[in-house]
Amino acid sequence: MTNALKHAFPDGRQGRIEVSFKRDGANVPTLRVADDGVGMAAEQTPGEGGLGSVIVKQLANQFDGKPHYERGPNGGIVVTVPLPGVERATAG
Repeated sequence: MTNALKHAFPDGRQGRIEVSFKRDGANVPTLRVADDGVGMAAEQTPGEGGLGSVIVKQLANQFDGKPHYERGPNGGIVVTVPLPGVERATAG
């Protein structure tokens, strides 16, 4: 979400950030952050290179997940992070 606030809406551009945490179709707790900001240049690969993506990968790894990045249908970026280990971590 911090990356969306920092990069998706330059120069005072208005937009929307949606955050959800719910179970996916396989009943896995899943974090999803989507924005309708400016998106990334075509030559850039979402989820590669920046400190924000390193932090997301570390969070996902803690809970046996792997982040998935995609370009949004109307611009922006969608990050989906399944976290199958969340329940194990909170059961103790």
